[in-house]
Amino acid sequence: MPESYQWIAVSAYYKALARSFAPNHDQEDWLEAKQEYEAFMSVQRKNGLVSLR
Repeated sequence: MPESYQWIAVSAYYKALARSFAPNHDQEDWLEAKQEYEAFMSVQRKNGLVSLR
């Protein structure tokens, strides 16, 4: 499993947990977590901490 997928899955889980797992928000949680991951990685690349493979 790619590291990005795992990071996003864990983040989406905690988003759902914060809402007490209210139904019908799973896609919203996933997309929000994915956007946060991409923003985080963009900053890391900009700072030279991560290279593109």
